[in-house]
Amino acid sequence: MLCDIPAAWRTGNALKYYVLDLKEGVLHYFILSLFIIPIIYTTILLNKKNASYFSCVVYLSIVVNHLSDDNPFFFVMDRSFDTLIGIAVGLVINLISQGICDIGTACG
Repeated sequence: MLCDIPAAWRTGNALKYYVLDLKEGVLHYFILSLFIIPIIYTTILLNKKNASYFSCVVYLSIVVNHLSDDNPFFFVMDRSFDTLIGIAVGLVINLISQGICDIGTACG
């Protein structure tokens, strides 16, 4: 029974193999750009309109550059991990700078 299932379905690449395998044509990019609409609409529904730009940039960087990778989820996980590190570093720097300003009188 497992032999009857195409290899793309077993590896999780069914969407890439059957739907998005359009040989990098105009239709390929048209379909990818249609998926930007729900991303923008979701940020509007969540009342985070400023996040729509960043959401679209992340989406396009994944689907245009890394969709043909063997596993694009590694790129997504790496980018998420890098973002979390950047947030942590920013929080530490803000805490340190607030601590310095609380101790000293030169901060405005």
